Amino acid sequence: MFSPGRSITPNIFIITDDIQDTQQILKNKSIAIKMEGYDVRGTTLDKQSFYKRLNQTDFKKVGANITSRRLVQSLINTLFGGLFFIGIIFSIAFAMLTSATIYYKQLSEGVRDRSDYITMEKLGMTHKMIKAGVRNQINFTFTLPMLFSLFNLLIAMPVLYKIMVSVGFNSVGLFIETVVVCFVSYTLFYWLICHYTSRMYYRLISDI
Repeated sequence: MFSPGRSITPNIFIITDDIQDTQQILKNKSIAIKMEGYDVRGTTLDKQSFYKRLNQTDFKKVGANITSRRLVQSLINTLFGGLFFIGIIFSIAFAMLTSATIYYKQLSEGVRDRSDYITMEKLGMTHKMIKAGVRNQINFTFTLPMLFSLFNLLIAMPVLYKIMVSVGFNSVGLFIETVVVCFVSYTLFYWLICHYTSRMYYRLISDI
């Protein structure tokens, strides 16, 4: 069933109480497109054979076009399969880039801050206090970007949904579920990177 709230283009609905008025509107091909659907019963081979014979008829002479559910489903699977593949490739690339950036950033900061912690240890700071300070610093460094990414995601969600609608995806519930799963997965991955790099950072500054 068509839902006007899920369309990316403006819609005009004409409601008449006379079937003749509707037929008169449909005669004007420049402003109206009439669509009819039929449920063809039988096996898959029977349906393919029927569509093949039907497609041999030149319907364009009468300004008509014919398609089948199987063909449309194949086109949709091809489209979404390509988008899914591209999404996976980009996700892996961005994840690797993020991991490398965080790793080398923490590595360089650990080498740079090592002398400062050596001085603080000489002044009486214990390893427990150093570890607590490192934990607070890491939590702030990693939590702030996640909050900004969540804020940006909430702003971009309406635009992302419009893009998905343009390629035939119009399930709000599935869209929200997918966004939540992706964000949670990325957060877990981000936390693992944070945990690993924080341990590496602490080893660098505590090896004194």
